[in-house]
Amino acid sequence: MIALILGGMYREFDSTYKLIKDTIPQNTDIYFSTWNNSYDIFDDGVNKLEVKDEAVTEELIHSFNKDIKCLIKDEASAGDSHYVFYHWITAFKEFDLSKYDCVIVSRPDQYIDYNEAYSQFKDYNTIYGLKTGQFVASRGGINDRLLMGTYDNIKIVLDKIEASGYGGSHRLLKDTIIGSNIGLKELRGKQAMIRLNARLLRDSDKTIDNLIKKEIEYLNNNSLAVPTQYKTLI
Repeated sequence: MIALILGGMYREFDSTYKLIKDTIPQNTDIYFSTWNNSYDIFDDGVNKLEVKDEAVTEELIHSFNKDIKCLIKDEASAGDSHYVFYHWITAFKEFDLSKYDCVIVSRPDQYIDYNEAYSQFKDYNTIYGLKTGQFVASRGGINDRLLMGTYDNIKIVLDKIEASGYGGSHRLLKDTIIGSNIGLKELRGKQAMIRLNARLLRDSDKTIDNLIKKEIEYLNNNSLAVPTQYKTLI
């Protein structure tokens, strides 16, 4: 059995779920830990989109899949914690995930083919992640978008991260895994964050290649436009 934990801000989950639902292995239980409101901003000088305090409820999430097990948190509960890690750690604390052979911790605003990812799960003493920069080089890290492994190994990593007080998330993930004597492998396959500017696409144009382009556009045009109060955007 597989547990898929989606942790982080709701954002474009209505679009994301339509894209990922047929890529999730059949023997998967889905858990969702998120905030009770969602917000984002995009401004490229031509198009400006802003969402403020979009209410997130269990009923909203269940309108896409009634079997998703939900945690809806107030943002203040995280304090200064890294926001994605907070939700992954919270899910491990509040749900019994120990019965699963494979645990995937991911984000609700991300497209990835989970069937393809799971097909690469071959080694029980290895954690699989997404590349950022040089994947395991001394100056590289692991993207904080997804980890896959056994329950025990993912829990070891999240327990150590919680105790560390966080820090730079990509390097912290890599150092924590390597320091735990757990193997580390890069997942193959395309993936993209689905951000607010994806709303400019028609549904028929929301292909993975177009979404990758929109993610790059978002990061290139939006990094300086995000007000400081939007601290959970990254």
